[in-house]
Amino acid sequence: MELLVVLAIMAILVAIAVPRYQAQRDKAAITAHQSNVRILETAGENYYQDNGSYPESIQELQTKGYIKEVPQIPKNKKKVTGSYTIDKNNGNVSPDKNALNE
Repeated sequence: MELLVVLAIMAILVAIAVPRYQAQRDKAAITAHQSNVRILETAGENYYQDNGSYPESIQELQTKGYIKEVPQIPKNKKKVTGSYTIDKNNGNVSPDKNALNE
């Protein structure tokens, strides 16, 4: 009998903890994504200042030493992951369209 009570209490605690964990994980993914965009846009602006144009791709920022590594889109509740693209006309950074369609 006591074992059933303990199991019931544990089940209730798990039912409370799992959704909170998932919400925090999603919140962390959003924060990481926003940070990645800020870093990439800043690197794009630095590139523009040095070269007079925006880079053709995010990989060019890494090749020329403006970023150490190319960040990936953090996984979220939809399990979307992939890479970012940079608009060579204005330097805006966005998720790769292929990553959003998966």
